[in-house]
Amino acid sequence: MKRTSRGPIATATMAIMLMAAGPARSDVQLRFEIDGQHIEVGGTGTLSIMLDDPLDVRTIELWARFDASVVTGLGGDAGGLFNDSGCALFTDYDDTVPGEWYAGLVTLGPTCYITGPGELYRWEFQGAADGTCAVIVDSVQLYDHLAQPIAGVTINPATIYVGSATAVPPTPPRALSLDLNPNPFNPCTVLRCRGRAGERATLSVYDLSGRLVASPWRGTLGAEPVTVRWDGGDRQGRASPGGVYLFQLRGEHGRPAVGKGVLVR
Repeated sequence: MKRTSRGPIATATMAIMLMAAGPARSDVQLRFEIDGQHIEVGGTGTLSIMLDDPLDVRTIELWARFDASVVTGLGGDAGGLFNDSGCALFTDYDDTVPGEWYAGLVTLGPTCYITGPGELYRWEFQGAADGTCAVIVDSVQLYDHLAQPIAGVTINPATIYVGSATAVPPTPPRALSLDLNPNPFNPCTVLRCRGRAGERATLSVYDLSGRLVASPWRGTLGAEPVTVRWDGGDRQGRASPGGVYLFQLRGEHGRPAVGKGVLVR
């Protein structure tokens, strides 16, 4: 059952929201990344919550559930993006209800926040018995750098295999990949997009503030790489200033591919 009560992190964040204005970005797909998806009984692993978008975030709050007969939760903590930010952090973790855990994390100070992509949070677990354990998030909320709630945040379930359930599952589809050359570049660069043939994908360009600059390609991937030329133009056809830009290739399934380039003016 989805929880609707507000946790302590969100309650604190509401106070910061009083000084903020303007809508936040919506429709953000987070994902789980598991170190130790296949473990033996007594073995341990880490489940990370990953942000693949160049998005500004100051708060994450979520409620998750899992099969406590198969996996034991060992605790949660800030992910690499928050730990490496230099910001003071307030963290909260609660697993008093068997088979459930709550995580809350917020940067302290009105001007301190993190920018994706990267790891937001990590949960540690241990194999308790043979079986398959699904980790399902019933509610997840992000707040942007102005402490505004970001609408439409979702994350798909993850699966942990313990003991005799550690048979390797079917091979996943080919992962997306993206590279660009030359880099640095002036006046243009060529991006090579690869992935599963037949998968529809979109190539987007963002600046370091997370603003969408351009969408130079949308289409269907093939057996050979798709090559896309970007000349530094934005969505209105204007020349973008020199600086660092983030490139993201997002498909219909799995993890987006990201790259970084430097436009020299």
